[in-house]
Amino acid sequence: LINVNNGQHFYKESSECPGNLKWSRTATTIIGNGYGSGFNQLSLPTGLFLEPKTQILYISDNSNNRIQKRYPNGEIKTAAGQANGTGGTTADT
Repeated sequence: LINVNNGQHFYKESSECPGNLKWSRTATTIIGNGYGSGFNQLSLPTGLFLEPKTQILYISDNSNNRIQKRYPNGEIKTAAGQANGTGGTTADT
């Protein structure tokens, strides 16, 4: 899945690659440092959404039953689901 942000950057998500990538002229991993349920890990990422006004990137982390969000400053939080990847619900306030 590739998401284009106003012609500026490309965001790529792939279940084969445990990191989400942002391209300008060079590729940079912006979230995900390997498979797993840790804070900066993803397991079967299957979707991306970039909120245009805030530039917050939402990542569907399917096998971890959660949605991660990455702020423009690099901070990563769990937007929905459990931070440790177990099933259930929670919300980031």
